[in-house]
Amino acid sequence: MRIALVGASVRSAAQSALRAGYQPVGADLFADSDLEGKNRLVRITDYPAGLASWLAQTPCAGWIYTGGLENYPNQVAAMAAECPLLGCGDNVLQAVRSPQRLAAALEGAGLRFPETVVYADVLSSKANPCSLQMAPGRWLQKTYRGSGGSGVSSLALAGVQLEADGPMEDSYVQQYIEGRSCSALYVAAADRLELLGITGQLVGELWTGAAPYQYCGSIGPWPGLPAGVNEEVERIGAVLVKAFGLVGLFGVDLIIAGSQVWTLEVNPRYTASVEILERASGLQAMGQHVRACQQHRDQQAEANRSASSFQSASTSPYHGKVILFARQDVTIQQEFTQWALGTKSQEGFPQLADIPRSGTAIRERQPVLTLFAAGESIDEVEGGLRQLVTGVEQNLYKRI
Repeated sequence: MRIALVGASVRSAAQSALRAGYQPVGADLFADSDLEGKNRLVRITDYPAGLASWLAQTPCAGWIYTGGLENYPNQVAAMAAECPLLGCGDNVLQAVRSPQRLAAALEGAGLRFPETVVYADVLSSKANPCSLQMAPGRWLQKTYRGSGGSGVSSLALAGVQLEADGPMEDSYVQQYIEGRSCSALYVAAADRLELLGITGQLVGELWTGAAPYQYCGSIGPWPGLPAGVNEEVERIGAVLVKAFGLVGLFGVDLIIAGSQVWTLEVNPRYTASVEILERASGLQAMGQHVRACQQHRDQQAEANRSASSFQSASTSPYHGKVILFARQDVTIQQEFTQWALGTKSQEGFPQLADIPRSGTAIRERQPVLTLFAAGESIDEVEGGLRQLVTGVEQNLYKRI
């Protein structure tokens, strides 16, 4: 079965699809070199508008979007009209990505959602700051078009007056919740919902070059969660599926504070943490996603195409990934690309992925590549990631 993958980056989803026995083709912003020879991958410079014309010229049984495209429901609707979509449609995206509707669904079920204020309607002009009465504490400004923590910034409080300067027409304000940043991964089909796992998120880590609040990695499965947390996370997924009609793989960003679970947002598609759970457990996420979407459309799933898991070569209980961001403008040298492609695997999996092509110009704070490590504990995994980052940066910047 040939499936098309589109989004800001499709490397992880493409590798998951290959493990599930599919024939993926893809279009994204990078067309990284480590997918050459495995599937056809095209770089789209006119993103996201250029994805539609690429899909129209690409024979496939269906298409799947990855991170970023959920922010363009009209684009998803137009593409779904031309080719079968394996995932959540535009109506679902518009609903579940609305903080007001998300808050109503969760709080109506007795679940926690941070206090959120949408203030675009009361912004009179960009020249005059918007002042709102807010509870004392720490607040964040977020954009509706954000992904992976982009477009998130802190806001200053003057007493109980929130003073925010700059363009806010496409933003909202949300109370900051202190706790462990996590992500839950689910799969929803016509007749079932399954919590596939919970991972810890790395956010704004200076050693990765990430900006504050920017997603920069995952480690999991996350251990030692307080009693009752898993059950509440399962209930969050069930409430969301019932309220919004989610189908296939979807993720929920959470803050776990002791025994309390706070939902931040829903990512209604294949998420960045999927490959961590795949490496750790042998989960075959893309196979589950395709079958779930086929069942949702009342179509017969392929009987012998995808099993629920593949034979994982890993012997380590914990796995992690980190996205390395450029600390300065850099142009990728051929020597670096060749070195990265030749880096040894760890427990049957590559240590480096999303490897940029030679000659690629990368600006400061843009992603360079993704690194992986495994270990017997969360601390060992993070230590391995930090050590790997040091080695990659030595090779990346040694000619500068």
